[in-house]
Amino acid sequence: MASKRPKKFVKHGVEITYLCGGEVPYVCMETGSPFHEYASSMLQAALSSGMKADGLYGYCNDSRVQSELHRIHLRPADYMLAEVKQKKLSHVKAAGGTKFPPASGTKTRSASKKAVAMGKTRVISKGYRHGTRDKYSKKYRTKGRPGLARYLVNFKRGDYVDIVADPSIQKGLPYSFYHGRTGIVFNVNRNALGVEMTKIVGNRQLRKRIHVRIEHVRKSRCNESFLHRVKENDKKKQQAKKEGKSIVCKRIPEGPKEMKTVDASPDDVEVLAPLPFVENYF
Repeated sequence: MASKRPKKFVKHGVEITYLCGGEVPYVCMETGSPFHEYASSMLQAALSSGMKADGLYGYCNDSRVQSELHRIHLRPADYMLAEVKQKKLSHVKAAGGTKFPPASGTKTRSASKKAVAMGKTRVISKGYRHGTRDKYSKKYRTKGRPGLARYLVNFKRGDYVDIVADPSIQKGLPYSFYHGRTGIVFNVNRNALGVEMTKIVGNRQLRKRIHVRIEHVRKSRCNESFLHRVKENDKKKQQAKKEGKSIVCKRIPEGPKEMKTVDASPDDVEVLAPLPFVENYF
């Protein structure tokens, strides 16, 4: 036979559902109820105690009561089960919460519909462009599609390029990991470039090769100082060859500073020492 439905008492914004044959009440109270502000004083008056309401009861677990609460579609996060701390009334238990149990005969909604009803309309994104709202955003007055100068840049194999994803162009958009990475061009196609770079995975360094459209690629300035130094060294070598001299273009690290002796007169020397302790009597 089916179990009997629990009895209910509803009045003045308070709903009491009697569980376990009327032994344990489940109290659900609206915030606008006139009893909401005086709940603690009513508990003190019922137990004839002047202690704070928090010290009159303690939380507990009871599988029999929890199964009854589960039967009326209440989860453990929806209620709290407490018992009276007084020895004479230690058998008195009650459950409370802010969620009213559904009426009999109504069907419970699925978890997704419940989440939407509670205001959770966004799920954890795991898409191709997740987490790039700020990462791909452009600066002020630079939004929109790229200009013509972006397409007129000449790329050659061996060039260093920076991958900077342009969110206004969805074609050939690289994965967000490669945004801001620097690589070397190994292939030049009509609309895209093959870029090779290093990716650290665990304790390994992998050589990754991807093809990216030219809208998402810019020439890198990482080796500008190197190229400038090469040109200067070539000029120095040509000049030295004309003069019949030999020069060394290697960069020599700066060594330690030269030795020097510091002389000071005895009057200029100050010895730092702690001050003597002087006991004051006030």
